[in-house]
Amino acid sequence: MSDPQELSREEWESLLHAPFCVYLTVIAAESEVTQAQFRCLRDEVAAARQAFPDGTIGRTLAETVTANLDVLWAAYQSSGRHPGDDLKRARKVLDKAPEEESAAVRDWLIVLGIRIARTDRTVGEPPVSHEEVSAIRDVAGWLQRPIPPLGEV
Repeated sequence: MSDPQELSREEWESLLHAPFCVYLTVIAAESEVTQAQFRCLRDEVAAARQAFPDGTIGRTLAETVTANLDVLWAAYQSSGRHPGDDLKRARKVLDKAPEEESAAVRDWLIVLGIRIARTDRTVGEPPVSHEEVSAIRDVAGWLQRPIPPLGEV
């Protein structure tokens, strides 16, 4: 399943857009978009290449998004699709992967949302706002995975 050739174009596109869906869902909760949040997305996707073993859908996904981030971001923005719908489609595609691989990618997407939410916090602010927690809950619900304790991420 780690080979994109096994997926339809639409399925692979759903997976490639998943990190952007998470990003948009989380930043929409606060309504103030910062460059640091997009930089966080870029850094977290690049770091995921090392987090997933070779030959897994997670590694292939992270490598492809890292190599094409700006083009994929522009394509997702112009698609006009709802992030929740795309994350549900991505989950269905991931359900075709071995269970361990599928869970690892879905968990990583949730952690990605948490890390984006923590970007640009000032001293004295909570690490994640109530609105962002709600957005992360939405992401976890669409991906059908639990939210890890926020202190562990």
